[in-house]
Amino acid sequence: MLARIGVPRALLYYKYYPWWKSFFEELGFQVVVSCPTNKALLVAGVAAASDETCLPVKAFYGHVLDLKDRVDYLFIPRMISVEKKTYTCPKFLGLPDIIRGIDGLPPIIETQVNRREGCLAPLRAYYRTGEELLEQDEYSGERVRESFGRLWRALWKAERRLRHCQKLMISRGMTFPQALRQMESRDGKSREAGRKGEGPKQENGSTKARYRIGLIGHGYNIYDSYVSKDILHCLEAMGASVWTADMVSPRAIHRQMARLPKDPFWSYEREVLGAAFYFLEREEVDGIIQIVSFACGPDSMIAEMVYRQARRKGDIPYMLLTIDEHSSEVGVVTRLEAFLDMIHRGRKG
Repeated sequence: MLARIGVPRALLYYKYYPWWKSFFEELGFQVVVSCPTNKALLVAGVAAASDETCLPVKAFYGHVLDLKDRVDYLFIPRMISVEKKTYTCPKFLGLPDIIRGIDGLPPIIETQVNRREGCLAPLRAYYRTGEELLEQDEYSGERVRESFGRLWRALWKAERRLRHCQKLMISRGMTFPQALRQMESRDGKSREAGRKGEGPKQENGSTKARYRIGLIGHGYNIYDSYVSKDILHCLEAMGASVWTADMVSPRAIHRQMARLPKDPFWSYEREVLGAAFYFLEREEVDGIIQIVSFACGPDSMIAEMVYRQARRKGDIPYMLLTIDEHSSEVGVVTRLEAFLDMIHRGRKG
């Protein structure tokens, strides 16, 4: 029976899951993902987490609780830095430590990813993780030598898998869940996205949409339908096509950030900010909605920068949507309706 590695369907799942799944499966492990976020899961997470933590971390607790009795290992990487001279949000630096406060957990696979140690440091970290997992099977010397090629092959396939996902989002204008479904379908496995570009080029009839909305924020706030109150579906039902930060190329984001006197310290917030500036500069959207978590320090700073840039532009409406465990779907829908109505009235004026 294959050893089961649990991956919580929260936080960086919405960014790196194709990489993680490919890597562990190539090494011969079964990847088990927690169930989609629901009320019971979030209530359990809120009860287990401290009051000071943000909603995404509380949801992460719930996903860990959902997995802990169903897997042999839990994969909770320590993401320190993913780009040169930057850090990730503090919650990612200490995530394995705070989760260990839960009783009865299986062993935690704690891969430490620190790009500040060199461009190949993340790959070396995952290589060591794979090596340790394989050595627990007490391989003979011959089998260990064979595992060298197997590990590098797993790393290469994982990297290719993630790039395929990113290409689908940038070139096809797909959201992360759409790209994931495409990759897991028969067509997705056999066909690469062939179109090149920097920004979103949505298909699926987006040219018929009444509104073009730039929805910026972290993937775990946008793509988790329970956490976001299904904001993507709500906007589409109201006649809007949605563009997210994942649909903007790293090159375009870097060009936007180069205009600032100093780069933000946080990698993922940098992506959100660069995408917002890109949408504001290109003026290809009718409005921008930024979704942030209550009590998130980095998000609050980035939101202020986006707000000021939107004020300077003046002609693109901007709305900040703050969510926590008390947010209601009715409240979110009401604000979305009012925002789109404002855009509609602006056109008439």
